[in-house]
Amino acid sequence: MDESKQVPKLGKFYLHVEIVPFGANLTRQKLHELGCITSLRKMQNKPFVTDYGNYIVDCDFKEIDRPAELQASINLIPGVVENGLFICLAKKVTVGFLDGSVQELSSMNEY
Repeated sequence: MDESKQVPKLGKFYLHVEIVPFGANLTRQKLHELGCITSLRKMQNKPFVTDYGNYIVDCDFKEIDRPAELQASINLIPGVVENGLFICLAKKVTVGFLDGSVQELSSMNEY
């Protein structure tokens, strides 16, 4: 990741959630009930469609205090395919800086 993505708490950037088109409005409503503002990603005034034929919803949670719990709650919503939290999938993160340097972070904490 680049250095601008390094934050003390998640929520500065939108959380991307992939959803199936069928029932998309209900899925967005359920995401909203978790405390976010949702917006359907669009391209040329049409819903952006992934390679798998799904939509992307950008979710603004402001702050994400318990990412593992949030991921579990999101994944329980019918119509959700995947979300951008990726909890427990990485043991190391490489940060690239504008000066060309890199730093490898590793932690027992969730990424």
